Amino acid sequence: MSVQAEELSDDALDELSYNDFAEAQEIFDERYGDEILSEHEKDDLAVLILNEIANKAKPFNNSEINYSLMASSSSILPEAYKKLNSKEKALVKTSPSQALHVYAASKSANQLSITYFKNGGNDKNNGNAFKHAYWNVLMYVQIGYNGAKKWADAHEYGHSGVATTMDYRNNEVGRQTGKTLVSQVKKKHKRKPTYLEARNAVFTKINQGKLYRVVNSKLVKTNSSDNIRR
Repeated sequence: MSVQAEELSDDALDELSYNDFAEAQEIFDERYGDEILSEHEKDDLAVLILNEIANKAKPFNNSEINYSLMASSSSILPEAYKKLNSKEKALVKTSPSQALHVYAASKSANQLSITYFKNGGNDKNNGNAFKHAYWNVLMYVQIGYNGAKKWADAHEYGHSGVATTMDYRNNEVGRQTGKTLVSQVKKKHKRKPTYLEARNAVFTKINQGKLYRVVNSKLVKTNSSDNIRR
């Protein structure tokens, strides 16, 4: 497929939220889901779609953001390009097609943590552990271990402390869970895991105490008592 190469400018990317990236993934799948494409072609098409969305986006208005509700921790998954650190921004520009998967997975993980846990993605609760592990499972399914680790590690760049240690551990458990799940489903069903299978695999890890949360500034293993709403 011949695609005229375009570039992603900072101005264009500053217009985009993670919902826009998720929308771009849907458009990409709708238009090109049946095509056999090289990684270079995927990147060019991703840039094309992102520029289309950016050109339609309303100007970014800082006054619309409630900064009092934002935590400084890297436990907040990617939500918009302007909130990304320098490592994440660099990855968006060098791997735009992967960025579509990463943001779509981030959106899903954020939404489900709110749906299934009363306290959402708060560090002190299982919801945050779920969010990070599920994000990494979904990334593993789409872009493999190295790709998922690259993006997850970039997200933690510049952060330290017990919450960041928690995130690194939960991210790794998520990738290992993804690895096992992909192997099992491929062997049994000859396909990729579904979102439901990914969700249930992470729930199992939570109940088994394989993930972590922060309680009184210390890492504590998860358990089944922390308000899972199913």
